[in-house]
Amino acid sequence: MIKIVDAKLGQSKEVCKFLSLNFNRNCSSYINIFKFYKLFNLKKKKPPPLGYILKNNEKILGFIGILSHQYFEKGNLWVLNMTTWIVNKEMRAYGLKLLMKVIKNKNCIISNFSPSLEAEKILQAVGFNVIDNGELLVSTYKYFYLGITNFSNLKFNKDVVASLRTGSEKKIFNDHLSIGCAVFSIEFNKKIISFIFLNCKSFFQFIHSTDLGLMQSEKLWKKICFVLIFFYRARKIRVDARFLSKFIKAKKINSKKMLLFGNTKPFEKISRIYSEPLHKYGNYA
Repeated sequence: MIKIVDAKLGQSKEVCKFLSLNFNRNCSSYINIFKFYKLFNLKKKKPPPLGYILKNNEKILGFIGILSHQYFEKGNLWVLNMTTWIVNKEMRAYGLKLLMKVIKNKNCIISNFSPSLEAEKILQAVGFNVIDNGELLVSTYKYFYLGITNFSNLKFNKDVVASLRTGSEKKIFNDHLSIGCAVFSIEFNKKIISFIFLNCKSFFQFIHSTDLGLMQSEKLWKKICFVLIFFYRARKIRVDARFLSKFIKAKKINSKKMLLFGNTKPFEKISRIYSEPLHKYGNYA
């Protein structure tokens, strides 16, 4: 009998085996989907499941993962970041049923930041809207010398968390710091702005800042380049196009669109907190 069920923590080995066989990749990043849930959501009241499984009797035929968190600025709405949507070739007709299971979740925001071209067409057909047209790659060495900043205007790691004003901000930054993200703050235009970047080995991914509205500032990005190259030896920054100043030269490296389900206007500036590529590059040891 074919059915769709909630994925459970105890199913990590069998789900990861299925994903590894179908994606032909190492299973470590898939295990992190389960570790993510255990670390951030296990103690929450009625959290969304960590994903859904398509089964025929006890055999796994498909999976869709969810990296979720609560969006405190919007009344504690749950944000469901989709990841790792795969179905056996002979069962592709059931792939849409997995997707519909996700979007049936009520009173939440549903996103997909890295769909394939095929998945993108399906997502838009069922009501997802584009909030960004791709990612850009910035070379920090081209700008860092224009953003040299007095060290007294910088903070790092736990000092940043301690300086944040709200409990929700402290949680976001502390959670990302706990899985190896780079966390720092810069004084800019008489404001303290804090940032989260993820070390993805060959580049640093922009994840979040406490003032997303200022991310279009050319001067701010020059300061970010200085901090990343001087303190983290980061030569490349990967950033969603909606967050980069048009005056910073960058190479378009990813044409995958970023999508949200339903009305996108209140959430167009939503960042990548608790989403891909955190399960791929985060340190959950």
